[in-house]
Order: sequence, then structure tokens, then C-alpha cells
Amino acid sequence: MQDLLAALLAAAAFGVTLALLALFRRFLDKDAS
Repeated sequence: MQDLLAALLAAAAFGVTLALLALFRRFLDKDAS
């Protein structure tokens, strides 16, 4: 059960990081144009 929780936490952190990166890139693109 703990392994599943750890995997879920890692997946959530990865998703949040990807979302933040996408937001940051979009912000940079908007700022550049």
C-alpha cells in the first residue's frame, strides 16, 4: 500500500512540474511576442 502511495505522489509531482513548465513556457512566449 505504501509503494502505491509513493508512486501516486511521484506521478502527481511529475504532473505538477510538467504543468508549471508548460505555463512558464507559455508565459515566456507571450512575453516575447
